[in-house]
Amino acid sequence: MEQREKLNPSFSWLNTTQFMGAMNDNIFKLLVTFFLIRNLGETHADRLTAIGGILFALPFLLLTPAGGILADRHSKQRITLITRIAEIVIMVIACGVFLSGSTIGAFAVLFLMSAQSAFFGPSKYGLIPELVKPHQLSKANSYLVLMTYLAIIAGTILGPGLTDWIVGPTAADNRGDLFAIAGLACVVIAIAGTFASSRIEPTPAQGNASRISLFFIRDVWRTFRSIRDDRFLVLATIAAAYFSLLGAFIQMNMIPFAIEHLGLSETAGGYLFIYAALGIGLGSWLAGRLSGRNIEFGAIPIGAILIAASLLALWGLPHDPRWTRVWMLTVGVGAGIYLIPIEAFIQFRAPRNRVGEVLAASSFLSWIGILGAAFLIFGLSFVPQWTPAQTFLLLGLITLGLTVATLILLPDFLTRFLIMVLTRSVYRIRTIDLDNLPDEGG
Repeated sequence: MEQREKLNPSFSWLNTTQFMGAMNDNIFKLLVTFFLIRNLGETHADRLTAIGGILFALPFLLLTPAGGILADRHSKQRITLITRIAEIVIMVIACGVFLSGSTIGAFAVLFLMSAQSAFFGPSKYGLIPELVKPHQLSKANSYLVLMTYLAIIAGTILGPGLTDWIVGPTAADNRGDLFAIAGLACVVIAIAGTFASSRIEPTPAQGNASRISLFFIRDVWRTFRSIRDDRFLVLATIAAAYFSLLGAFIQMNMIPFAIEHLGLSETAGGYLFIYAALGIGLGSWLAGRLSGRNIEFGAIPIGAILIAASLLALWGLPHDPRWTRVWMLTVGVGAGIYLIPIEAFIQFRAPRNRVGEVLAASSFLSWIGILGAAFLIFGLSFVPQWTPAQTFLLLGLITLGLTVATLILLPDFLTRFLIMVLTRSVYRIRTIDLDNLPDEGG
């Protein structure tokens, strides 16, 4: 049995900080979605969720590269604290927007909330290799992703819950003052996240001399050119982007799917993503446990197969709320298994003095995936007789095709992973002084 080594306490505070931020993002995004649907009508649910997705993604495309450069120039802990303070201010403004009943104001504050998260992202992920040892990266990432999706679960419960309890459960309940009261919960959560970020130990600035440029696409392209010789690192960033496209696609499509195929309200449909988030947390935990000290690429096609099968089930099998919960859970488990080795590998493989830039470039690519999902859903909403169930079919077929390609590219990794899982299930392996082995080489 492997001796357990505790993670740096500052990592726990970082995890708490990002938990509060992710939970607040999801609560606020759902509050805005319900606010808009109740003001503009359920018939526009698919287009409203897509527009919200576009506005939420744009700041990450515009500002994440700058966030990565700042993360490599200044203390990542300091940037984390500043973004948390900004979140408090933005949530206070949001309460005023709800009170005014402004549709444009709601979209604008959603954009601002996304902007502060864009600056936080590179510092959040860049702090991990500064706070934990290299052989702890898979474990730390599994905890981070687990807490992220527990935060999504909490946010997905609280968003519809606050709307139902404070504003009212029906489409006719659209009072802006009650949405403002619900928004006060976001202010409290932002304050808690700020406190947690203040407990992270100060980290030194890396001193990277790169400058922020208005030509951010050129900066991202420059970063990818700097790693182009590392084929596996480039492929990992593309795979991470596809995960983001998957998650955004499923989340934005779920409320229209619930309204059209399950006969549920928009708030009841919002609850369904809880099961996907729970599954991602469970899948992330499984991936971390199975990987141990290693980064297991062989888990990626297994996760992708589970995702594809679940999406096809959402389309082809009878539309029933109970079975929908099952398929959302399994798609989440597959996504968690798929994601962990990818994120850990990017953090491990990126050059130490350019971690922030590489993570920012990877994040930029991921947000292109999210933006692409939003535009695709928006475009499909104009296709006659096109349904949300058919949207799941389209995504399932794409995922299945990419899975086959992955199996062709990485057959050895899958075989190694399956043998490792089988061996661990049959034998108990006890290791001594494993920490004395180097993470690379001999």
